[in-house]
Amino acid sequence: MDNIILSIINNQTLVDIIQELHPNWSKKIRPYEDLQSFLLSADNNQISNNILIFDIDEKSLTKDDLAKIKIPVICLTNNLNEDVNFYSLRGLRVEKILKPFKINIFFLKVKLCQSKNKFQEMSFVKISNYQLDTNKREIIRDKRKLKLTEREVDLLIFLKETKTPVTINEILTGVWKYSNMSETHTVETHVHRLRKKFFETFGEKNIIKNNAKGYYI
Repeated sequence: MDNIILSIINNQTLVDIIQELHPNWSKKIRPYEDLQSFLLSADNNQISNNILIFDIDEKSLTKDDLAKIKIPVICLTNNLNEDVNFYSLRGLRVEKILKPFKINIFFLKVKLCQSKNKFQEMSFVKISNYQLDTNKREIIRDKRKLKLTEREVDLLIFLKETKTPVTINEILTGVWKYSNMSETHTVETHVHRLRKKFFETFGEKNIIKNNAKGYYI
């Protein structure tokens, strides 16, 4: 997460925790008292390396305010089932974290948000021996093409970026925004379907691997 900047709105507790656990991040954090002060700052235009963190449950926020945000967003919320359109403004990638959350999950989400934003600026992403076209949601090898769902694209990018095996719970939190292990079948079903699709198109049986520590590419 080199050169990343976290613009954190009205959440000194989160700022303090990050600085205590990761002192080297002190220069990467930009605290703001409210969204308006952030919107007036230069950070709102630094799309390539800036992520905005704010609490969507703050009632003073309006859709007009959010429409002015130009950078990727991570929303902290008590309710993951809120109107998705409230977040889908200006075509931005918006991630959500259910409160309360563990700090390692927060950093995992930051990494995922940064990766998605970086990949949005590119047409093709290399995953193993394949080329992933994020615009068309197709993965290609040897002139063969496989159509993917948006969730499948997110899962592949997530596993590529984590580099080391990740647990089902981390995948649920990072890709599906769930925080409840009762949804483990969601990950298992998607992994099974992806493996089947890759085998039928490319003859690859195990594009997504797993061991005792979790899933990985």
